[in-house]
Amino acid sequence: MNKKGFTLIELLAVIVIISVVLAVVGYSAINSYKQSKEKAYTILIGNIKTAGVIYYQECEYGDTISKYEENACQINKETNTTTVTLERLAQLGFLKGGAEETEEGSSTYEYKNVKNPKTGDDISKCKIQIEKIVVATSHATNYEIRGIETEGTNCPTDYN
Repeated sequence: MNKKGFTLIELLAVIVIISVVLAVVGYSAINSYKQSKEKAYTILIGNIKTAGVIYYQECEYGDTISKYEENACQINKETNTTTVTLERLAQLGFLKGGAEETEEGSSTYEYKNVKNPKTGDDISKCKIQIEKIVVATSHATNYEIRGIETEGTNCPTDYN
């Protein structure tokens, strides 16, 4: 009698080949996913730095009181620094953040959340300090951004 079909060895060989292909594709997909999160995080840090510099310049040269009323920024003239939360940068439009409902009786500003793309954590309450550094010899102006530890959050601290 002539039976048509696959032998056990042939079936096992096909299963092994498919498993190897799936393992390679799965590893590549996971690696690409991790790399994209890392790149998104790097872009977010760059955006925070840019937003911080623009915020400082707006504080220094702009008419912040008429724009932001009582929430105008303050620059410490002795240290050439100002401090701001990522939430505030998002509220003012310097940094992209997602809008969420505000609680009854809270600030007149809409809450804007900023998320860490690597972890998904809300880092809106994180604070940064922006320092203006003027190099007298070259008349250049640099800005240094520092993360300030904020209780209960996993804030980025390295912005340089």
